Amino acid sequence: MKIIKTHYSEHDAKRLYEAWISPESIIAPINKIEVDPVVGGDYLLFAQAPEMTMTMRGKFREVIAGKRLKYSWHWEGTEETTMITVEFVEQPDASGTYIHLEHEGFLTEESRKNHDEGWDRYFAGLDQLLND
Repeated sequence: MKIIKTHYSEHDAKRLYEAWISPESIIAPINKIEVDPVVGGDYLLFAQAPEMTMTMRGKFREVIAGKRLKYSWHWEGTEETTMITVEFVEQPDASGTYIHLEHEGFLTEESRKNHDEGWDRYFAGLDQLLND
């Protein structure tokens, strides 16, 4: 099971890529990020909300600055490890960038649905962060 999403942003690919891997890009419910954006480097998210406190761990598998990221995604306390691929495709004839996201390897439809909704919130939060 997988999620495939395309999101348009008015920002250039370099800015979006840098925001994606920045420990300063805090979007609720995430409250802390640790990131080493190199192949084999770690990606850690710490989430806290009234109904949960969780840690997500991942490892970068592919890093092409400004263009593409591929990393694993595992919420501690679960058996599910998924893979995320993100591509930043700048539009040559217009301003803005398309973010193509593929998130695959879900064990249940419920998990896929929860992550799908989470990505919608993340994209909205990313737009707000970059527009502030």
